[in-house]
Amino acid sequence: MSRNRVFSEFNHNHNFKTTPYTPDEFMSQNDDHAGRLSNKLGILKEISLTIGEEVRYHNKMLQETDDTFTKTKDYLGATMNKLKILSKSENDKLRRNFSGKLQ
Repeated sequence: MSRNRVFSEFNHNHNFKTTPYTPDEFMSQNDDHAGRLSNKLGILKEISLTIGEEVRYHNKMLQETDDTFTKTKDYLGATMNKLKILSKSENDKLRRNFSGKLQ
């Protein structure tokens, strides 16, 4: 069935206002809109791929930062434990010296 026949039957049977465009103009306009929509979808795809790359990059940076903080926390924890041991041994020495002087 030709476009003209489909359009004329549609308009005739349903009493709709006729469009100022011929079926070929209408289809051409639809093709133009579809082309522009396709271009916009291509742009959106590029944007989403770029966003994905940025997210992966930032996730990597965050993971590296987290690893660095974990190492630093472990190092500081070990240092604090050494200081506690040193402090306890110094306290014990002071107590022995102090208690020895009291006797």
